[in-house]
Amino acid sequence: MAVTEAVHGKGHALERNIPPLVGSIQPAVKRAMSQHPEIHDEKIVPYAIEENIWQAIENLFMQSAAVRNIVKEGKAKVVGAMYDVGTGKINWLPESKVADILKAVEANPNKAAEPMASK
Repeated sequence: MAVTEAVHGKGHALERNIPPLVGSIQPAVKRAMSQHPEIHDEKIVPYAIEENIWQAIENLFMQSAAVRNIVKEGKAKVVGAMYDVGTGKINWLPESKVADILKAVEANPNKAAEPMASK
């Protein structure tokens, strides 16, 4: 919620270790706001959380050729889910979107190409 408030210009001063932690969340909040212009304030948070999950999956695929390979080979799955700590409910996100993200990353020339780190 703090990131959502900051994006809306209602943020407050943050301890110095917080901005690096939440910086990667801001694009997800902005995408959620763009996709749902009718939703405002804290009501955008669930949409921003979902966008952040998709962004994390994309980042994983972009940065790890090894993960992409084992997913393509069917040896593992990457799934998105939202856990509600208040209710204990898990909302599993569509696997088809993960497949779409993998396909887009595979076409991206900026993805990591080597599965192993260089020495």
